[in-house]
Amino acid sequence: MESITRRLLFGLIPDVYGVSGTTHIRVLTAQGSDDLRHNTQLSIFVKEWIMNRIPVFVFLLVAFSAVQVPAAQYYVTPDEDTCWEPPNWCLEVDKTRWRDDNFLVRYRNICEHRLYVKYCNQKKDGSWSCGSTGIGGGRTSTWDTYNASGRYHYRFIGVLKGSNDWVCSGKVRGWNDDPR
Repeated sequence: MESITRRLLFGLIPDVYGVSGTTHIRVLTAQGSDDLRHNTQLSIFVKEWIMNRIPVFVFLLVAFSAVQVPAAQYYVTPDEDTCWEPPNWCLEVDKTRWRDDNFLVRYRNICEHRLYVKYCNQKKDGSWSCGSTGIGGGRTSTWDTYNASGRYHYRFIGVLKGSNDWVCSGKVRGWNDDPR
C-alpha cells in the first residue's frame, strides 16, 4: 500500500504515515530521518516529543500573558473649542457598591485623553441624582447616591480643555435631560 505522508520541517512535528496497518513515525531533522516501529518505541517517542515541547509552550504562554495589549487605536480631532467625539468604549463602569441604601458607581476613563462625564444614579422615588466632572486619561471618578434604586446612567464627550466643559456639553443633544 502507498504511504500517507505529512512532511514538516526539522523535527518540529513528526511525519506520520501508515503502511499495511503498521504505523511509523519519521522525524525529519537537518541530518536525515529515523524510522521507529509502532510498539513501545512509538509511545516512548511520542511522549518524549510532547514533553520536550511543553516547556517552550508554557514559556510562550507565560510570556504572552504578561504583555499588555494597548487599547484600540482612536483619533482625536478636536474642534475649535477642543471638543472631540470619543469612542463608546473610552469610559467604563469600574465598580458598583452598596453601603446600606447608598449606591456608589466608579467610572474609569480607559482612553488617554480627557473626558467630560455626566453621571446619574436613580433614587427610590424615581428621580435622578446627577453630577458631572472631567476625568483625565487612565483616571477614575465616583458618584454616590443615598436612597438609591441601583439604576445608573452616564454619557460623556471628549474635552481637551477643562474650561470648555460646558461649551462642549452644550453641543450634545439632550445633555441636560434626565435619563429615561
